[in-house]
Amino acid sequence: MAMLSPDTVNLVGHSMLVRQMCGLLVRKGLVTQAEAAAVFTSAAEEVRMGTEDRAPTDAALGEMVATSYEQQAHWLLGYSGTL
Repeated sequence: MAMLSPDTVNLVGHSMLVRQMCGLLVRKGLVTQAEAAAVFTSAAEEVRMGTEDRAPTDAALGEMVATSYEQQAHWLLGYSGTL
């Protein structure tokens, strides 16, 4: 069985936490799904811009994080209130 890197575990854990928090904010009506998704999309763009000119490993990690944020945005746009 392959070991996961600490960065991977941190990224996955962070994504799960943020997903739960966004779901809570949407359910409480504090933000709309579209507003929460826009935050994720904006963050993805910033991560990409901040890492694209770096070392290949930094750029690859940046792309992985940005893609994760975009997936969270897609999830929020299809969110039905059930986690």
